[in-house]
Amino acid sequence: MHLFFECRVVGAVWNTTHLAFGLTQPGCISHMFGSCLTGLAKDVKPLVLLGAPATCWSIWLNRNDMVFGKKKTTPLQVIFEVSHWLCTWSILQKPD
Repeated sequence: MHLFFECRVVGAVWNTTHLAFGLTQPGCISHMFGSCLTGLAKDVKPLVLLGAPATCWSIWLNRNDMVFGKKKTTPLQVIFEVSHWLCTWSILQKPD
């Protein structure tokens, strides 16, 4: 799980998430989708449940670009991609 939680680039992504939204950095997948959600407002949980997979997916895609495409990446590129996936996947949210 080094890729999603311990990598230096990923650490900057989670720190940005913390600064922007006040969410604590998850330590593992079970924390991300379990205890990390404890105490969140009912209307915020669906957003976190959409944002966490979007963040992991963006990290995964950028890692593949680095490893297989020999491209350099920055935390800002990952964050930009997270926002892209959030906009794209937001149609999956149930309307109130």
